[in-house]
Amino acid sequence: MSIEIECQYCGTVVIAERSSRKYCDDSCKTLACRKRRVDESIKEWQIAVKKEEQRQIQEIKDKKEKDAEELKRKQEAEFDARLAELEAMISHMGETSSEPPSEKTITHDENEKSLSKTRRARKKRKKVEQHQGTFGISGFISGFNKALDTIKQSKKG
Repeated sequence: MSIEIECQYCGTVVIAERSSRKYCDDSCKTLACRKRRVDESIKEWQIAVKKEEQRQIQEIKDKKEKDAEELKRKQEAEFDARLAELEAMISHMGETSSEPPSEKTITHDENEKSLSKTRRARKKRKKVEQHQGTFGISGFISGFNKALDTIKQSKKG
């Protein structure tokens, strides 16, 4: 029994004696085998490249996470140090104050009086700042120059 088949490598039509025949001759069979091996090695190489890329990406992610954690720890340490410094300053201020802090509660009227005093003080400061803004710089410079002249004269004499 003869069957017409198409070679799976070159595509030529051949009359075969068996139905399981795939290639027209041994050379096409050998070339097909070599092509499969090359294709397999290319696939293996592509898989290896993808794995290496994924490893490098993961390494970069891990380094970023590590750096972020280190930065966070450093910032927390700086914050804790600054907080301790401020707490020490506050406790030192409490120790050096002339009066111990009172524990009495402030009534609404006392709070209003305190607020009005604060408001008056702010208005007064604002007026002084406006006045200094207009005249203060030139007065400061002339006073500074006089002080320099006085120092120079005291060094000469």
